[in-house]
Amino acid sequence: MNRNVRTDRDKDILYNVLIIAMIIGFVIALPLSINFRKTLYEPNAPFTELFFDKPDDLPNWIKTDKVYPFSFHVKSNEDEIKKFTYKFGVELYQLYTEIESKYHCLNKYRDTTYIEYTNETENISLFFQPKLFKPIQNLAVLPEFSKTINWTSFYMETAFSPTRGMGILKIYFRDEKDIKYIVTFDEQKKQILFNNKITYRSLDLKRDNNKIKFDTDEHNLKVILNGIIVVDEQFENLTHGQFGFESQDGYFGISGFTVYKETLYPIPDTGEVWQFRLNDNYMHQRIAELKSIKTKTISLDRTSKLYNQTVDCEIEPFYCQYYDLPNDISFFVDTHNITEVIDKIPVTRGNLAYNFFPSAYEKTNNDWSAFEINFSHAQIMEGNPMTNIINFADKWSIMMTRNNSYFIRPINATTIQIDEIKNPQKSNETRVEFISIKVDSEKIRLFLNDIEVFTRDTPYDYTNGFVELDQKNGYMVFSPIELSNNDTECSDPYSLKFCKIFYEPYFRGPTRQIEPEEDYEIQYYSYDPNNNQMNIFEYTTGYKEVDNLSILMNDSFFTGIDISVLNKTPTVKHTLNYPIYNPLIKDRRIIMNSLSTRIANATNFSVEYSYESIEGVRVMEIGLQDFAGNEIVSIYAMENQDKIVVYCYDGKETIIDEMPVFINNSEGHTLKLEFIEGNGYFQLDRKTIYQLNKTKVKDGFFFVGSRNTYVEMNGIVIRKDNGYYNQISLSDDPCELKLISRFEEEKILRLSPDETVSLSGNFEILNSTDFDYGKVFVELYGSSQTNESNPLEIHFWVMRDDT
Repeated sequence: MNRNVRTDRDKDILYNVLIIAMIIGFVIALPLSINFRKTLYEPNAPFTELFFDKPDDLPNWIKTDKVYPFSFHVKSNEDEIKKFTYKFGVELYQLYTEIESKYHCLNKYRDTTYIEYTNETENISLFFQPKLFKPIQNLAVLPEFSKTINWTSFYMETAFSPTRGMGILKIYFRDEKDIKYIVTFDEQKKQILFNNKITYRSLDLKRDNNKIKFDTDEHNLKVILNGIIVVDEQFENLTHGQFGFESQDGYFGISGFTVYKETLYPIPDTGEVWQFRLNDNYMHQRIAELKSIKTKTISLDRTSKLYNQTVDCEIEPFYCQYYDLPNDISFFVDTHNITEVIDKIPVTRGNLAYNFFPSAYEKTNNDWSAFEINFSHAQIMEGNPMTNIINFADKWSIMMTRNNSYFIRPINATTIQIDEIKNPQKSNETRVEFISIKVDSEKIRLFLNDIEVFTRDTPYDYTNGFVELDQKNGYMVFSPIELSNNDTECSDPYSLKFCKIFYEPYFRGPTRQIEPEEDYEIQYYSYDPNNNQMNIFEYTTGYKEVDNLSILMNDSFFTGIDISVLNKTPTVKHTLNYPIYNPLIKDRRIIMNSLSTRIANATNFSVEYSYESIEGVRVMEIGLQDFAGNEIVSIYAMENQDKIVVYCYDGKETIIDEMPVFINNSEGHTLKLEFIEGNGYFQLDRKTIYQLNKTKVKDGFFFVGSRNTYVEMNGIVIRKDNGYYNQISLSDDPCELKLISRFEEEKILRLSPDETVSLSGNFEILNSTDFDYGKVFVELYGSSQTNESNPLEIHFWVMRDDT
């Protein structure tokens, strides 16, 4: 028993020792475990935070000559004391008038809500009168209450094209319970109503673009249509809701509407301008259905058939001698089948003829009593036996060759008469022939290029059919054949009468697919802010050699290239300074350096582009460089100085020349550099301004660009003597804000680990400064994750307030 007691005591001691050991081990292991988890799951990555502590208090609209303070926070999560450098300031931007209206640039910065047209208006429709045109559905745009307008005053603007149909448009304003008012544009009665009260008569919505503006406050509503006040009503409860539209008996091409407070100018990051963009697929579908009631488009299928007819020339002389007879003459053929006559008309080229017929001819039949057939094709050249034959349902047919036209129709149950009429004299300079056949119950007339060829009596049975086209002795592309009803009702744009058929030729041509290729690269050059002038030849002097030239010449890109002008150094370096307008405006050079745009062993080649300078020193360039990047020819159009400057180095001598030329800086211009048989020509606005005689320029890359200039640059076109041309479209964003000035202040800051500090800055913009937007920024570097070229950055936008 004593042994047992001792054993239990020993067990207790052992357990106690184990427990103590476990506790000691846990204590020792804990920091190691934490460090392990931190290493495994939370890598040691110190960082710094930069943020605005009160973003709602940041200024939004600003006035000039006023100081605006703001505050921000810096929090250090570094593992040691850090020295930080921070900058705060403002960058000022403009949207220039030249491009703002052209590209509707303001839309880019608006908060856009997409809403849709719908025809589900039976339960909510604002209309009670019966529909005039059953095929035209009511279309509605329902209010978007997620964007409820709770402003005490605001504007709404929209526009629409002329209506299809004699329509009525109602624009209403409501909250989720009640309609507050309805403005009705009734084109049928030529009047405008506010809540069923007539406010304007003599309504005319036939112009291309009708503009509507609602000027609203709590007690008054003005509606301005095309600059005329058509509603001016005192009314209560005019705000706090949203707009809706509904139309009846017509389609109004409304693409959207804009609601804004005080001004249309938005602030890029925030603001109080809402643009509602309509998804108009449904409306376009309805319009297409309406058009399909009036117009049908049928494709023409093509078949070919071998000529295998045997003709007895004595019995049927027409088939043997109908070509190019000098005088008008008539033939008679013993048959009543016009298709049989067409099939027997001989061919001389490969025994091949083509027939184009409607793919769904049953849909093209009509009972029109007066109609026209119009189409065009390439000129049939002199001596070409090509023949085009229009056949209308075997009831009558017209055949046309280079010199003659033929009217074919049955005159009784067993005989067809064919009249051959001499065509008007044609010139080989004519590229296209326009054919018009006018048909009514009395006469059928043929016109070639608006000249009447013949007039003949209409056969008794002449309508209710479809058009076919036969071609013999050749194959010729032709335009869609248009068959138009000349009924007076068809001239009424609001009529839903079926009035037109288009026979669309279906051509299956060869296609190919190539890999996309980048046709150019863009180089940017910045200015020293302390300089106020720059050498215009900054990029032309300092020639460099091609690296590893022997290796490059084995590359397919350089195969067959003349390298006689490579690695040549100009004998004299020149300087021609021009003033820097704004050092923030970078130079930009676009180099066409792809395989498809290179110039190699060409005799005649050119480059041209169009541009409109917007702001800056207004210097544009165009030129050619060799494959090492050395300029061979460059020409500079200097608008502000009214001159052009020419630089040329042909491997032996350098030419620098200047010419006074008036360049209107309020207009767009076109620059072109062209080489023909060794001579170089520079054109400004399609006029040759300068000629370089017998330059030794053959191989290289064209370039174009701008110096210290904001510019809208259009497509670049390169042409070569093999007939190849390459049109290059730049991926410029014309609505990009243009930086015009930058002000900043720099300070030093030291922070301990886990320390947070609140800092303040301010900015003031002088009244003499012309700007639209301001970007207020804070930059900080010195943390573990930043450097001077890649600082932490936060910003907010402000906009000029001139009220």
